[in-house]
Amino acid sequence: MSHCSRWGPLLSLLVLLPVLIGSPWLAYRRHHSRILGVVKQLSEDIGYRTVGTLEHALADKYMVAQAEEVKKNCEKLMAESGRKLECEVRCGDGKEVGATDLI
Repeated sequence: MSHCSRWGPLLSLLVLLPVLIGSPWLAYRRHHSRILGVVKQLSEDIGYRTVGTLEHALADKYMVAQAEEVKKNCEKLMAESGRKLECEVRCGDGKEVGATDLI
């Protein structure tokens, strides 16, 4: 009679624990400084943004530039990997009705 070792739920969880905890932690650490940079730019450098003010226009211009940078990264990824992605930046005037796609 042979003895077979079985993976139980506890052993499976222990094996997956580095992935389940490590991946989100690494993503957080990696993007934390980028997030703080955007927050600093909007809150300290541009300032309080009331709709229709110069600060609002500056923040809008800054965020469009950030979206364009994401688009460039998307296009670079497409060129390097051959993957088929749709890279598009659309800016609205706030009067649009319907769903917004953010992919």
